[in-house]
Parts: sequence; C-alpha cells; structure tokens
Amino acid sequence: MASIEQLTEDLFTCTLCLEKLRDPRTLPCLHTFCRMCLQSYISKTSQDWIFWCPLCEHEIHRKYQGVRVSSVDQWLETFIPNGFLGKISSVKAARIKEKACDICRHERVLVDAAFWCAECLEMLCEDCHRVHRRSKASRHHKMITVDELQNETLEKLIRAPMSTVKCPEHKECLLNLLEKLGPNLRTDMQEAKRRVEVCRQEATNSADAINRHMASLTTSRNDTLSHLTQVKDQLIELINKRAERAAAQIESTYSRQRDLLTHQKRACDVKHLALGRTSLFLVNMLMYATDLDILNNFGNVITHITLVEREKLETEKSGRPKLIASFSGRCNNDTMKTDIRGILALDDGCLVVMDLQFRNKRLKKFNQRGKLMSHLDPGDCPSSITLIPDMKIVVSLPKAKELVFVSAGVALQVSGRIKTSKPYLAIASSPDGVIAAIPVVTTSTELLAIDLISVNGELLHSIPMDRCMQPFRVCFPQNVKRLDITVSPFLSDLTCLFTHNNNPGSGKEVFVSMTYQGEITCSYTPTPLHDVNRAMAVDCDAMDNAYIADKDANAIHMLNSEGAYQGMVIGRRDGIREPLSVCKMDAAGSTIAVAQVNGDIRLYQISKQN
Repeated sequence: MASIEQLTEDLFTCTLCLEKLRDPRTLPCLHTFCRMCLQSYISKTSQDWIFWCPLCEHEIHRKYQGVRVSSVDQWLETFIPNGFLGKISSVKAARIKEKACDICRHERVLVDAAFWCAECLEMLCEDCHRVHRRSKASRHHKMITVDELQNETLEKLIRAPMSTVKCPEHKECLLNLLEKLGPNLRTDMQEAKRRVEVCRQEATNSADAINRHMASLTTSRNDTLSHLTQVKDQLIELINKRAERAAAQIESTYSRQRDLLTHQKRACDVKHLALGRTSLFLVNMLMYATDLDILNNFGNVITHITLVEREKLETEKSGRPKLIASFSGRCNNDTMKTDIRGILALDDGCLVVMDLQFRNKRLKKFNQRGKLMSHLDPGDCPSSITLIPDMKIVVSLPKAKELVFVSAGVALQVSGRIKTSKPYLAIASSPDGVIAAIPVVTTSTELLAIDLISVNGELLHSIPMDRCMQPFRVCFPQNVKRLDITVSPFLSDLTCLFTHNNNPGSGKEVFVSMTYQGEITCSYTPTPLHDVNRAMAVDCDAMDNAYIADKDANAIHMLNSEGAYQGMVIGRRDGIREPLSVCKMDAAGSTIAVAQVNGDIRLYQISKQN
C-alpha cells in the first residue's frame, strides 16, 4: 500500500497556476484544476460553449451530463468537486506541518496536537479532543493519535466507515445503496484502471515504436548523407572540369538578358516620365482650362489614352514566345522545295542548317538576320549533324559510312573525314567530344543500339536499345520508324526520340533519357492528354529540358529533366507551321530556332512563364 511520502507532488498541483489545488474541480477526462484557474481558462479559451482540457485537449461541451448552462459559473458547478484530492492533501499537510491544534491556532494559541479527526481533517489537542467527543455532531468521528497518523496506512486514513456517511434526507437509503453498490463500484473501478493501464501500455508501445522508427530514420539519414558525400566527391572533379565552359555560356546569356532588361528599364523610365507630364497636363487642364480649351484638346487626350492602354495590353500578352527573326533557308540556286532536318546554333550566334533535298546545298550557314554566310556540299546525302568542341561540325553520311568534320569559321570547310564500321542515322555530341550515334539497321536480326565513338572513329561503348526500351515492350528493329538523339550540354545524358508501330496503322513516340552506361534516368510516352502527334526532332538545354518538334500539331513541346510533360512552349498561334527541326540557341534555352517544312527558319525568344 502506498504511503503519503510516495505520492507525487504533481497530484496536488494545479498545472494552470503551478500551486497547490484550491477548491479542486475534476473534468470529464479526470484531470483536476483549481476552480478559479479553470474559470479564468474557460473564459479566455472557450468557443461556442466548448473548451479543451489544458492537459489532454479533450473537447468539453456545456451540455455535459445533460445540463444546459448559461454562464461560466454554472458551467463550473457541473464539474465534480474533488474532495478526494482535498482529503489526501489535508492528510499530507497534517504529517509535514508542526503538530499544533488547529482549533487553538484559530484562537492564536499554540498547543501541541495529540489527535487527528479523520472526518473534520483537523489536528486536536487533549482539551479540544474531549470537547470533540462530547459534541453530538462529532462524537462518532474517527479519532487517530498523532503517532498513529505518522504510521498508519493511507487506506485507513482516507477511507471513512459506512456508518459515518450522512445524508440529511435519505440517510438510510444512501447507506443501503452504498452497501449494495460499493463492491460493484470498486470492481468497475478496478476494471477501469485496468483498461487505462492497457491504453497507457499501448501508448508506451507506440512511443517505443516511434523511437525505433526515429532511430532507423536517423541511421538511414546518416547512411544516405554518407553516400551523398561519396557521390559528391566523385562528381566534384567532373563539375570542376565543366565549370569554365558553363560559366562562359552563363555569362554570355547574362549579358544578352542584361542588355535586354536594361533596354526595357530605359523604356519604362521614359514612359513613366512621359505619363507623369501627361498627368500634370491633365491636372492643370481640369483646374484652369475653360470648356473650350478642354474641347480643343479632348481628341488628343482620347487618342493618347487609347495608345497607352494598347501598349499595356501588348505588355500583358508578352508572356507568349516572341518572334525575333524569320527568314528562308534556301539559297539562290536551290529548288523551291527544302527538307531541313537538322539545325545547329554556333557560339557566334550563327545557324547551320542541313537540307536533305538532293538538288540543294546540303549545309548552309546563316546569321541571325537570315543572311547566307556560307554553304557546303559534303559530298553525299547527310543524315544528321552535331557540334563538337572547337567549333567543328560533324556530319553523318550513312551511304558512304563516313563522318565528315566541317570547320564552322567564317566559311564552312571540310577539315577531315573518318570511315565508320556502320552507317549512322542520327548522331549527337557530348561536351567531352564523345559522339553518340544510332546506326542504320539493315537486317531483321541486327540489334539496334547506341554506339559511343571517339572523334577518331573508335568504338568506345555500345548500348543495346532493346534493354533501354524493355519497359515499352517494343519489337526491334521492324517497328522503328524515325530516330533522333541529343545530349544534354552539361549533364551528358542521352535523350533519344523514336517512333514505333506496335499495331498496323497506329504510331507512337517514345522519349528516353539515359546515361552513357545505358541506365534509364527518365522516360516519357505521350498520352491522349498530351498532343504530341508526330515528333520529328528533339534537343536539350543546360537544365536537361527536352524540346520536341511536333509536325502535325504545329508545336514545340517541352519535357522537364524528370520526363514530365510541361506543355506547349510554341504553338500555331505563334506562327509556327509544321516544324521539322528544333535547336536551342543558348544553354538556358531562352532562344529557340525552328526549321519548318516550307523552308523557313524562325527564331523565338521564350519567356520564363513558358
């Protein structure tokens, strides 16, 4: 049995005022507080006659116990006064305080106490004890000596005998009721205690499980951070090698964007000053001008306001792609038809296009205004072009099984040729000069793959496409209709585009991004919600976003680095018609060049909103 010394001080402390309980009131959740503290708390926190226990946040409504109240005081009276805690507190105080008679102390006389009344909860001296025994109202009270008070168990001190229970109106009924229900009430209380202990144990088990999960999470975090540190160390060297090139391209993009923003700011400042003067003119007109003066200037005022509002409307529409240049990709000696299937952007801002029309000049170099700077015939029908470091263009000639290197200086000039073991249909170059190439498949038993070759024509590695495309269950090579490949400028991931045909009469485009080891980083297959109808070409920017030329949809679509469809960045309403090829003009992809079926080349500036 617990002794008073073993009872925790928290049991008698109000958690609102942090002092001993005074007139304790117990809430339905069995948490007890001072009556005054509870009154103040309810007045401040209750909402629509609902408040929450300060300890467990249990919701308590004013209709509790079926009593509807209209004030906080009435509400407090519905909560049971906790005489049990008050009695325990009095017993504890009687043991720890000096043993003086409580009745004599009221008379300002200190007399050693010899007895303690278990009913009145007061310490009594010898004389007061005799008076207490003679009084009719207290002669049956249970009296305990001071020595017994110190050594008696808590159960005997607190529990009162049945005979001492008093009810002025129904004494006999109450005693009979307690005699009948007492054992059952204690049994039910024991069951309630057991259920509380079960719930408490479940809470403890849940807390232990959470601690285990937290420890596992911490271990996982530490392991992941350690792995990330290792990966970071491995990537730092690669990043440092490409930092200068990236910084140069970023600086170039920054300079162009800074000049553009400077120009726009200057225009805004001029417009702000002009509108300020206009506003001042209108203010003075309203204050000092006659009606005739206002009539004479009314037409000019309306015209000026219309122009200002039109400029504002055009500014609001500036989120669309802006056409900054458009010119024909034909030379003077070309036929009326063109078939531009490749387009490259040089560091000096010029464009090199590849024309597959057999009577036309195969390679043509234009500046951004559309002026023909140079042209070149590599000697056979080209299939794909790509740009490698040092401003050299690589042209694939599948029929001759050659890669032709073209110097992209002032004039286009062939600087070298290498023979390849296979005819390559599509090629792309990494920042390190490694060429990724997709060969032409001539037999049904030949395996379609991506070859990684050096600038000397040496085969470095081969990536089987059946492994890469296994999730799509595509049969190679009979179903392949069209191929294109590009490499991210900085990440060196391969992005492949091809159209296959699983069912006769139905085509589908598939885009796959993979590492040089053949590991797929992301993939995308158009859905009915994404109108990628007939993809012709793909290109990537520095953030590994993919831009797709869609001929039938008259659009340029965009995928992010995770292969998620981002939307149409250029569409028919922007003036684009049947695009065959796409190329980003800078690393950030803010300017895009598009070659169309009619031979026109259009340059668009893409805003951040797109």
